[in-house]
Amino acid sequence: LHVLEEAGAPLVARASVVHGWLSRSGAGLRAAREALDELRTRWNDTPTFQVREMFGVDPDVFEAADAGDRCAQKELVWMMRAREASASALASNEPWTHWLYRFLGADSDGAMADFCGVVDAEARSGDLRPAQAELLRTLFKRYIGPGEIEAEHVDAALDAFAGQEAEQEAIRLFRLYDRLTSQEHEVPAAEIAQGSAVAAAAGATGLAAFLALQIGARSLSAGDVAAARPIAESVLSDLLTLSATDPAYESRANLGAAFLYNVAQASGDARFQARVMRAHRSRIEAYMASQSARE
Repeated sequence: LHVLEEAGAPLVARASVVHGWLSRSGAGLRAAREALDELRTRWNDTPTFQVREMFGVDPDVFEAADAGDRCAQKELVWMMRAREASASALASNEPWTHWLYRFLGADSDGAMADFCGVVDAEARSGDLRPAQAELLRTLFKRYIGPGEIEAEHVDAALDAFAGQEAEQEAIRLFRLYDRLTSQEHEVPAAEIAQGSAVAAAAGATGLAAFLALQIGARSLSAGDVAAARPIAESVLSDLLTLSATDPAYESRANLGAAFLYNVAQASGDARFQARVMRAHRSRIEAYMASQSARE
């Protein structure tokens, strides 16, 4: 059921215009933008009810978002994502840390939605205390948009999970991922390598692969093809394994294939280049197409 009201029109129009400041690397808020665009496209042929009811927000949040309040707009983004969580995620016994690792490792809209939905579900069930759930929401809201998550929000979340080592580990890895993707400051290679090892030990294979890819990219940029090649091959192998059973990892697997192709090109080894193209042409082309579509 699609909805519209006179007061809601400015919100959709404004959100479509200002979505740029919410953009960041990877999935970002692409799906949120598309949902708003779709809603606006259907404007004229749609029965009219209350936009507030569609979003499930209180009037104060709605009005603040309509007026351009970024915090309120981010609250709307969380609610939109959580409402799109898959039934399999909501029915799963996996904790929120699993879905956070999947969100960071897969970099897909569906994985983002599942994380948001599971946090809300665990808050309702009591598996997360209200303060813990709210701090996780805050981390997510500070993650989207430009800049890094502020240290005070990370510290508050760590304090809320005091004595819960696995949960604190997940929060620290979230911060590391945010620092890398925000590109506000360079992250030391040693921290990235350590994070990849910690993620792997936690069973977060996709995130570990993404972090290892950052090390490989730096090696390739420095002209060290010998160091970059085994990283590229290992990362792609892990991502292909994940994508075979979870479509959320498709885009990251395509990225891994494209990176291996770049390594092959830099190697000057014609046989290596031919082997990579023969095995992964469709993924390499899919990655290139996705990049062209973003330009």
